[in-house]
Amino acid sequence: MTSNRFQTVASQLLSTHNVKVVKILKGTYGRAYVGGREIAAPAPTGYMSFAIFCHEVGHVVLGHCDKTQRRKYRCLEEYEAWMFVVDTFKNSNIVLKQKVKDRMTRSLQRAVRKAINGGMKPENLPYEVRKYYQPGLHVRGGDYHGER
Repeated sequence: MTSNRFQTVASQLLSTHNVKVVKILKGTYGRAYVGGREIAAPAPTGYMSFAIFCHEVGHVVLGHCDKTQRRKYRCLEEYEAWMFVVDTFKNSNIVLKQKVKDRMTRSLQRAVRKAINGGMKPENLPYEVRKYYQPGLHVRGGDYHGER
């Protein structure tokens, strides 16, 4: 897969969904800005950077950044953004590499741990993210760069 393919699909996503990249980041993390249709993301040149790019576009497209919409559980928003990534890879005929699947799993486990640490009871976790719950584990330290 050439980086041109990733960049072509990324440009199509931006155009189709009216999303603007306001900053290109060097790491494999991103940010979708609340109140607008803007993201900061890595240049989509490989599988992981393309996945992170799509994840941030997903937050915008799914309305997670819209101030007027009622906020869902954060862990559910993360799940939905990752499912946007999976769908984008599938619809673009791009193979979802294991390293991207592993990153998705770690990200969702962390989102679920943060929900539990914030007071959510495991039985109240949204159905979609329950499989990412790991009893006994807690978030330690600050956020990592995969958080919005």
